[in-house]
This record gives sequence, C-alpha cells and structure tokens, in this order.
Amino acid sequence: LHADALVEPVRAAAFRIVQESLTNALKHAGPTHVDVTVSCTRTQLRMLVTDDGTDRPAQPPGHGGRGIVGMTERAKILGGRLQAGPREPRGFAVEAIFPLELAQPTHIDDQHPAAT
Repeated sequence: LHADALVEPVRAAAFRIVQESLTNALKHAGPTHVDVTVSCTRTQLRMLVTDDGTDRPAQPPGHGGRGIVGMTERAKILGGRLQAGPREPRGFAVEAIFPLELAQPTHIDDQHPAAT
C-alpha cells in the first residue's frame, strides 16, 4: 500500500503525530536514540515512536502544551487510537493506529437499483 492511497485526513494526522512525538522526545526526554516505525496493511496504519530518554525531563515541568492530549484527539476523530507512556527500563513510546477503509467506490446505481 502506497502513502498516496491514504486519505488526506489520515495522512495529515499521521504526520502530525510523528512530528509531535519527536518534538516531545527532544523537549522532555533527552534521548540519545529515537526510532520511528510506520507500517500499513489494507486495514490499518500503525506508527510507533520510541526513545531511550532518561528519567529526568529535559524541560522543567509546567512548560508543556497539549501534546499527548492533542495526538489522542487527532487519532480518535479518525476512528483510531493512541497509547503513550514510559518504556522499561527507560524511555517513552507513542503508538497510533488508524483503521483504513479501502473499499471500492460505490456507484449511485449500486446504491439504488432500478425497480424491475
């Protein structure tokens, strides 16, 4: 499945979630390594962003925005889900999954068959 096959709202949300996850990792975790994994099947798009950040925040508490809340809302609006939280033994992970509906377009005649 090619990225061009994704509908624009899903493509835009996926981009923004990965972007926000990377920003959060740099601002809050002080990682030495970040991985981004994107996989797509005919039924779902999955993104996973993981880092090896430290236990201490790189930015003082109280200076954050609506990062995880905003990403969760973005996923839910499109029927997806988002999970974010610490990893063992250290680091953080953000996983977003979007359902994909790749059904063939329906023609008007298919929806309203002529009376016989």
